[in-house]
Amino acid sequence: ANMAQQWRDPAKLRADQAKTTATALGPGMVDGKPAQKYRMTHADSPGTTSTMWIGANVYPLQIVVESKAQPGSTTIRYSRFNDPSIRIDPPK
Repeated sequence: ANMAQQWRDPAKLRADQAKTTATALGPGMVDGKPAQKYRMTHADSPGTTSTMWIGANVYPLQIVVESKAQPGSTTIRYSRFNDPSIRIDPPK
């Protein structure tokens, strides 16, 4: 309950933004699609780095999160934005 609420709180978002550093890494490609690549770090998560590829339509194409604290990485690929065949019914 209320898990998503923290991501809708403007005060928390501003506080997190102040602790986040983003660096432009230049152009890249994801599945043959051109993208701009960025690296982000957060002061509250030392040793964790997020690398994002943002497509020409300003939607994310891929995010890779790497952690030294808990060694490993997670890769998330995004696609099918605004696909009319995708339908999510609200819970009843």
